[in-house]
Amino acid sequence: MGAAASVTQEEASKFPQYKILGGDAEFDKLKDEEGKVSGDKYADPYLKYGGTYAGDAKDNADFKYVTFDTLPAFTPEHKSLMAKFLTPELFEKLKDVKSSKGYTLSNAIMTGVVTPHLGVGVCAGDEECWELFKDLYYPVIQGWHGYDAANSKHPVDLDPSKLVFTDEQKETFNKYVVSTRIRAARNISGFSLPTGATDEDRAGVE
Repeated sequence: MGAAASVTQEEASKFPQYKILGGDAEFDKLKDEEGKVSGDKYADPYLKYGGTYAGDAKDNADFKYVTFDTLPAFTPEHKSLMAKFLTPELFEKLKDVKSSKGYTLSNAIMTGVVTPHLGVGVCAGDEECWELFKDLYYPVIQGWHGYDAANSKHPVDLDPSKLVFTDEQKETFNKYVVSTRIRAARNISGFSLPTGATDEDRAGVE
């Protein structure tokens, strides 16, 4: 997608983001009398701000990662903290860094590049990324959570005696709350996080 020449449905279906862009239904809406769609009408939004499909070991039939060899062309539409803190100098410093599981800076920033409205705009693919890309992650964490990851220690206090639940709070709670649920999620050391997971990782967790 993104080529100027018209393409057939068979040709378009082989493009990396065909399904994400609407698949057969979107092609049928755009096709002309010859059953083709002009490339300028079927441009790939994933490449709108730069990058190429250079091939990534994590690519699969449904999704292809974009590789950015140069700093993405950020616009006023890009609202994320990633876009704010990823300077040309920092991009050059980190662009060739890769975790042992193959997660790169391009992988990390792709979500914030191709979807400009996001507030955070960056992901971690595995536990090693938190150290490798901390020069980008830490300012983002500070800006989003107000937490200084470089110098602060996460507070933990599991003493239930310090919990305060007044009679007034209890009355309000009983009046409005029918049920509650606490959800805890954990990541497993040695396996990629969801944004960097391969089929092998998912099978290993199962």
